[in-house]
Amino acid sequence: RAGENIWFTAQQSNYVGRLDTRTGKVDLVKVATEGSRPYGIVIDQTGRPWFNEFGVAKIASVDPKTLEVKEFALTNDRARGRRIGLTSDGKVWYVDFARGFLGRLDPATGKVDGEVFSITPIAQSGGMTVRHMVYHAPTKSIWFGTDANTIGRAKIE
Repeated sequence: RAGENIWFTAQQSNYVGRLDTRTGKVDLVKVATEGSRPYGIVIDQTGRPWFNEFGVAKIASVDPKTLEVKEFALTNDRARGRRIGLTSDGKVWYVDFARGFLGRLDPATGKVDGEVFSITPIAQSGGMTVRHMVYHAPTKSIWFGTDANTIGRAKIE
């Protein structure tokens, strides 16, 4: 919740952390997969943090009560999640940095939509690296900026 905790990743040390701003206490949580390189972090509507495992083909979350890490394997071993966007329906959208795709994880089922369905090439936007994603509920769109000085939009059907 805002004003209570700050979640962060420590990419090179394989940890995710939580700072309780009321007490100053820091909890460090080790990610089980070696070389996972936790990267970027967003908090969903329930207070659960989500992050990419940039060194491997996984996305993970941390239970804020138990500090248990749950990992979700992506559909391709070459995938490298780099940015995450959360939609109001609870889905986790990610950018596959290595292959230039946008994909979706349904945390309720653990299903990751692969290239067959929801992963969409972003080359039309100028490609390169996606820097940040924001979900815009009124238009059901994910907006993102790239290193090619372009802005892209992915419409969610």
